[in-house]
Amino acid sequence: MHPLDLVKTRFQIQSNKVGVPGDPNYYTGIADCMKKMYKNEGFFAFWKGVLPPILVETPKRAVKFFTFEQYKKVFLFGSSTPTPLTFSLAGLGAGVTEAILVNPFEVVKVSLQANRAHLKEVPSTWAVTKQIVSTQGIGLRGLNKGVTATIARNGVFNMVYFGFYHSVKGYLPQYEDHVQEFFRKVGIGFVSGTLASCVNIPFDVAKSRIQGPQPVAGEIKYKTTLGSMAVVYREEGKMSNNLGELDMFLFRPVVMNKSQKTWQEVGEYTQVKTFCQIQLERISLVTYHNTVALLHRKPASSATFHEAEVLRSVMKHALYSMWALYHKFATCVSSGC
Repeated sequence: MHPLDLVKTRFQIQSNKVGVPGDPNYYTGIADCMKKMYKNEGFFAFWKGVLPPILVETPKRAVKFFTFEQYKKVFLFGSSTPTPLTFSLAGLGAGVTEAILVNPFEVVKVSLQANRAHLKEVPSTWAVTKQIVSTQGIGLRGLNKGVTATIARNGVFNMVYFGFYHSVKGYLPQYEDHVQEFFRKVGIGFVSGTLASCVNIPFDVAKSRIQGPQPVAGEIKYKTTLGSMAVVYREEGKMSNNLGELDMFLFRPVVMNKSQKTWQEVGEYTQVKTFCQIQLERISLVTYHNTVALLHRKPASSATFHEAEVLRSVMKHALYSMWALYHKFATCVSSGC
């Protein structure tokens, strides 16, 4: 899954206001990102930054599940058995504890993933770590920068995941057949992970912006979690980065299918998606304009309201086109094209 995590990070640190579709460092979709990475950075570049998560994976899992069991005892609130609230709060506590442990590794990982040089020119994990410590220290501007965003991301994810998984697993009947029981748990886990990822993604974007390279060298644009989220919303729109996550979900079944028909439809999808990004950004700017006018007790112009309504109508049809193209992808893959 690391190549997909790297692509996710590339989209999260990419501002929609920087670069053009022809720029080799600007990605219009997941297929475009993987193609440009392979061409400019090499095949094994998809595993840039894989060492830090490997090093921290075992202690991270141990801390998360151990603390989850301990927090469950704390949040029983007099009940003899754990409740959905117990599972959610225990997951939140476990995620916060886990985040404090993994954050330094995340800082190094994101630094390596953001490096667009060819793999042969990328410094080692140890070299990047020493550079961060020597130039920025180990504090909130160095090896622990973005720790609050990591805490929010991991805390929210585990709160939703553990709360939903254990609650639903307790309500759905168990199967005596081992195979059916296995798929029951896998299905619940899949839904839990999907819901948790959808909820925590804004914090993940803020984390990547804080820990990744800043737009202007020597100037820190993304400092705090909420501040970074506000900047992204104001400049790019609240859905701009989430469309990258939509790509991860929609393209995953077809990204390795290299038939001419499929790639042609991928191109169509990318064009429609880019159009949607532009329209969403315009809607966000219109909304921001009206909000500022309201805060200053000035009546917003009727033209901006009319423009927003027109753009919403256009977006509705564009999103329908996106889903139609996705169904074409699915049909193409299932039919063996």
